[in-house]
Amino acid sequence: MRRLILASLLVGTLALAGDRQSLMNDLLAHLKSVGVSYTVVQRTNETLELKVPGAQTRVPLESLEARIAGAISRGLTAAEARKQVFDDYASSLKAMGPSEVPLRIETDGKRIRPRLLLPAYLEEFPWIAHQPLGKTGLEVAYVLDSKESVRYLNAANLKELRLDMSSVHKLALANLAQTLPKKEIRRALEKQEVVTIQRMDSFDAARLLLVPGALKPGESLAAMIPDRDALYLAPLPSDGDWGNLRQLAAAADGPPLFNRPLKVTQAGFEKM
Repeated sequence: MRRLILASLLVGTLALAGDRQSLMNDLLAHLKSVGVSYTVVQRTNETLELKVPGAQTRVPLESLEARIAGAISRGLTAAEARKQVFDDYASSLKAMGPSEVPLRIETDGKRIRPRLLLPAYLEEFPWIAHQPLGKTGLEVAYVLDSKESVRYLNAANLKELRLDMSSVHKLALANLAQTLPKKEIRRALEKQEVVTIQRMDSFDAARLLLVPGALKPGESLAAMIPDRDALYLAPLPSDGDWGNLRQLAAAADGPPLFNRPLKVTQAGFEKM
């Protein structure tokens, strides 16, 4: 409760004009330090408008403040929260422009992986290549994975790689499948227990996409992805009571992703 109160106070404090100008300065300095090339088009007390190679974007400061406050409410220090949020923006902004070196399927294809995103994120960064995850309300995006960061792929990148949405999805899942054996997924069924998948490589929630392929006809599993770094698999509740699984789905340790359990079959995903 104390963290939530402090986070709320932070949002109110940051909204002051001087603090927002400081926040913008800190963000711009961070973007420069991680190699984001940009030009400031306009800055007001509400938005920061930037031009990056190949595109232009507007950063809503209220949204920026809310993300930082949310990270603090989950236990990060103010400095850690800012870095996490600034790094996220940097990755997205890098994805807007053309590649410094054209991507090639022969050398870069093995680094493509999927990532699950909320629609609100794509409202700010609509150029990211994405497609809906059934009727869940989540979106599947595609990234080029590197040791220290990821780069979201855009339409120009897919053209460089000679991939369409269907083929990039298939390739991303094939790459991710190498990190999670089917037997680990099936353990939730065969042992009738909750299985925690946490590789902590930023792709744990995305491993949800591998679950249908590990199931046989007629089989079902419950899955929870409260944040990017957690996937929980469990047998369906025998009494039909999803209460405990709903609590688990809402127990995010990082930025919340999806607060409802999903029923997973070979055919896909159903919100519960």
